[in-house]
Amino acid sequence: LVKAGIEDIYGAIEDLTKAIKLDPGNYIAYRLRGYARADLMDNRGAIMDFNKSIALYPNDTVVYLKRGCAKLSLGDYAGSIADFSKAIALDPKFAEAYYKRGVARANFEQKNSGCIDLKKARELGDSSALEAIKMYCK
Repeated sequence: LVKAGIEDIYGAIEDLTKAIKLDPGNYIAYRLRGYARADLMDNRGAIMDFNKSIALYPNDTVVYLKRGCAKLSLGDYAGSIADFSKAIALDPKFAEAYYKRGVARANFEQKNSGCIDLKKARELGDSSALEAIKMYCK
């Protein structure tokens, strides 16, 4: 983690892999390695780590959000929407999850429901939602 903070992402991944070998039940190590892989645009690797983290600890809203983002970057709109929806189910005030789901829905030919999500994100304080509302909700 310290290595990721000093931008040695590859070193961080190596350290987290060692931590996982020592304690395969460490969902935090999988989560952090998933973040690092996502930073490197290794979205498939990130998804694998997020899957393992979720299997070990299924109530982590941020992991669902991050996995949804990785899926979205791969063009898996349905999968990303499902993950953002799970994050929202776990935390109904999770503005960023509404924002991401709104963008995914708007791009997946669900413009009306996407706009509802974007407006909810804005209502919950996500300032970036305003630009998305202007773009998708004309």
